[in-house]
Amino acid sequence: MTESSLKKMPLGSSGRISRCLAPLREDVYRLLEMGLCEGAYFTILQSGTMFQAIELSLPGSRLCIADDLANQFLAVASKGIKG
Repeated sequence: MTESSLKKMPLGSSGRISRCLAPLREDVYRLLEMGLCEGAYFTILQSGTMFQAIELSLPGSRLCIADDLANQFLAVASKGIKG
């Protein structure tokens, strides 16, 4: 199982967040509060749009994060997991 940043994962892929490399600052802390934390399952719904953000589906919600933050969250890809 290889870790990859959320930004590098292909559209439609699913996985589990393994860790966050960013220092715990206000914007990162808010994402953790919204469920983008270690162990969270997700599916990438949109990526590389003109807004330079990705849209994730988490259990019970959807979340958009900027590309620079998406590079700071590492994940392990999984097959058959729906977020």
